[in-house]
Amino acid sequence: MNNADLAPNMLGPHPSPVGQATLWLIHFILLCTMMALLWSSVKKPFGRQMGLFIAYGATAIGGRILMEGAPNIQPVTILMLLAGAHLGSRHGVALAVLVTLVSNIFLASGWWTIWQASGWAMVAVTGALASNWLITDGRLNMWRVASLGLAWGFLFDWWVSMYIFHGGADLMTYFQYLVNGISFDLLHAAGNITFAFWLVPVLNKFPEMNVTKLITSEPAPTTA
Repeated sequence: MNNADLAPNMLGPHPSPVGQATLWLIHFILLCTMMALLWSSVKKPFGRQMGLFIAYGATAIGGRILMEGAPNIQPVTILMLLAGAHLGSRHGVALAVLVTLVSNIFLASGWWTIWQASGWAMVAVTGALASNWLITDGRLNMWRVASLGLAWGFLFDWWVSMYIFHGGADLMTYFQYLVNGISFDLLHAAGNITFAFWLVPVLNKFPEMNVTKLITSEPAPTTA
């Protein structure tokens, strides 16, 4: 057996501690989840929101790849929060899965891919559920977006860190892992606040975007 046979399977520039078959199974499951979410809402109006879906996706993927060298600065988190508020939970979750899958092809993929995708999906659902709180009088509230970004800077990292249990880590090791990474959590939270202060004023220049639940709203049936 040569060195290539001994090398860990990988998808991206970093080694992944799972087999090649497991890697593709992870991606297949996530892809099916994304397609099911999109297909389940195919009958609902998605026309003019498609541009937002593509814009959020391209920005999140490109931003994550370009900012790989910045320690735990995650533009995806605040973008998924805003996407959930603008696109609703189903499309927000589908977008979170898509962004994770595509960006991890360039970065690295492993068990953490599932935790990242589900973590950002929860961020999107939070944005959708809090859309009427985040958007008032047709405008995004910058401080409310920033406050949720602050909270998810910690919650997301703690959630994704649970992937270490796949390697046999116990609860004590997990908590030690969290303590050791608190500085990175602070950077993530600070980055989210910065992105909120930067993005919200820009998005508020387009008030037509800040109409909540456009996707799920349909004309009320008329009665004779």
